[in-house]
Amino acid sequence: MAYLCLSTAWNKVEGIGVDVHIHRITNRLGWVNTKTPEATRIALQELLPRSVWQPFNPLLVGFGQSICRPVGPKCGDCLCNDICPSANIKKESGKAKSKKKQ
Repeated sequence: MAYLCLSTAWNKVEGIGVDVHIHRITNRLGWVNTKTPEATRIALQELLPRSVWQPFNPLLVGFGQSICRPVGPKCGDCLCNDICPSANIKKESGKAKSKKKQ
């Protein structure tokens, strides 16, 4: 998040500010295949031109908060659902019930 602070407060672009929203969205879209936000940042910086690093976080955070949510994403409302490999995938809810010992 230091990259986001540098960008917002001092207009210095040293990297892409990757939070949980950016990490989730870019993995769902298949742009990256990473386990952590830091790994996502590194992968995105290799993928994207430096000219889009600064606006990248502000453009996607609201989308991650309202449409591409962590739980209950609104794929039906998303304009990207026809190109998103994760659109409309349902995860099994709950854990398997354990059997009681007799």
